[in-house]
Amino acid sequence: MFGFVVADAGALSEEEKERYRAVYCGLCLALRDRYGQLSRACLTYDLTFFVLLCNSLHEPAETQGTSHCVMHPAPAAPRAWARSAWTDYAADLSVALAYHKVLDDVADYAAVAAQAAAAAFWNMGENCTANSRIIVPRKRKDAFTEALLAELENWRIGDPLDPENNLGSIVSEGQFRTIMGYIEKGKAEGGHVLTGGAPLAIGSGLFIPPTIFDGVTPDMTIVREEIFGPVTAILPADSDEEAVGLANATAYGLQATLFTEDVTKAHKYARALKAGTVSVNCFSEGDNTTPFGGYKLSGFGGKDKGRESHDQYTETKTIFLNLDR
Repeated sequence: MFGFVVADAGALSEEEKERYRAVYCGLCLALRDRYGQLSRACLTYDLTFFVLLCNSLHEPAETQGTSHCVMHPAPAAPRAWARSAWTDYAADLSVALAYHKVLDDVADYAAVAAQAAAAAFWNMGENCTANSRIIVPRKRKDAFTEALLAELENWRIGDPLDPENNLGSIVSEGQFRTIMGYIEKGKAEGGHVLTGGAPLAIGSGLFIPPTIFDGVTPDMTIVREEIFGPVTAILPADSDEEAVGLANATAYGLQATLFTEDVTKAHKYARALKAGTVSVNCFSEGDNTTPFGGYKLSGFGGKDKGRESHDQYTETKTIFLNLDR
């Protein structure tokens, strides 16, 4: 096991603890990027210690019962996270609705489908930037859907500590019930399930396969709300402008993914999409040097990561002083 003890919280001030909370996701991502093939990276925080653990296959006794953020390699090659439960602070960052928008000029739908699957389903969709809506040209929808279903045929579900598996179990029984509730509501409101939609009996875990909805409308619950599970919906659009409108027709805006082979369209629509992070021709959340935060209800008064993250912990003051005396 590789480990790095950050601090004994008993020796930290409340201000220092808040700073540690603020950077914990950045630390996980930095280690993932540095060591590449981490089988597990885990950040643990409670009132007695704050410790970062990497490549740990067994949970130390002293960390049991605390909150964990478990990271795996980048979404381009998704692997199951062993556990993903957030502290109260981190939960504030998860209010989001991300989307995946494919323009009419895209030719390689297999490559786009691989990115779309990772964007929607990595970490079982329990990710604040999970692309829970996929907007595609109406005349290309069938071709894209076929490519996405073919991509998922290669995905394995099972033990989250097995590196051969792409997806593991849902984080908790409560979240399992929440996700299944959204799936049932999607069916009741008229959505058609193309794949998934029912739990899997694998050992003692709570497993839900990647679930894709078709035949949805913008007013449906599964399109408007964050599910935080392995569920996505495909929406057709008749023009680029309509696609942008559908993407922006939400109270949220954390992350968007745009696919186009036209660099002019890439700049034009990346600017038009109301999201804090827009990735072109890939799914990404940026890195530690870039600010991370959303628009509308996905914003929380500041940015995480990058130099802009300091603004959250800075109190500014304006002082006017009359010198005419």
